[in-house]
Amino acid sequence: MRIDLVGISQTVCIPAPFWTAILALAQIAGWEPRGDYFQPAGQVVSREEARALGQALEAALPFIPDVDVRLARTVEHCTELGQPIARPALDGGEVFTPLEALSGPGKAHVRAVIEICRAGGFRIT
Repeated sequence: MRIDLVGISQTVCIPAPFWTAILALAQIAGWEPRGDYFQPAGQVVSREEARALGQALEAALPFIPDVDVRLARTVEHCTELGQPIARPALDGGEVFTPLEALSGPGKAHVRAVIEICRAGGFRIT
């Protein structure tokens, strides 16, 4: 499933798990949402709210690792003394912080959300 952020001049498509992590990260960075944006229902994010969301994400962006921490964790968990362990690390049971979840390729999604926030308000579908 994906979340579409539809702005005046662009649409940004975000995989649903990344969208949840992006919103959580923004809240950790001080953003206080005025509504529930986790489930897409056509919510309209005002220009002011988009600006606040974008600013929180920009503040957090330098702390998101460029390397995919989830992948690194998989390699670490699957090679203990050269022997595979019984449980794969990415079996859905892993818990990742928003910074970990957005590491590596997820960071590009954060940048895309920042960009649409700079452009003004948008609708979540």
